[in-house]
Amino acid sequence: VAGQVRPWFVFFECSVTILLWLVLAMVQSSGDLQSALGSKAGLDSIWEARTDLRIAGPECEDIRHEAWRWLTYQFTHVGVTHV
Repeated sequence: VAGQVRPWFVFFECSVTILLWLVLAMVQSSGDLQSALGSKAGLDSIWEARTDLRIAGPECEDIRHEAWRWLTYQFTHVGVTHV
């Protein structure tokens, strides 16, 4: 359709999310595809409990001021169906 622009950023973001999850899931599972398909992977694999979206930390500390969590949570998924 004339005048429409392809959503390149969405394509890029989805590709990065899928690739990041796939690579880190395979690294965590030592190359075992069956266990990789159900594993939690993504940015949380690199910085555990620092990128997910939550109100309180593991010791009940207030982490609502950590604004980066609003953007980075989307790069961690649990299992292939979640991606």
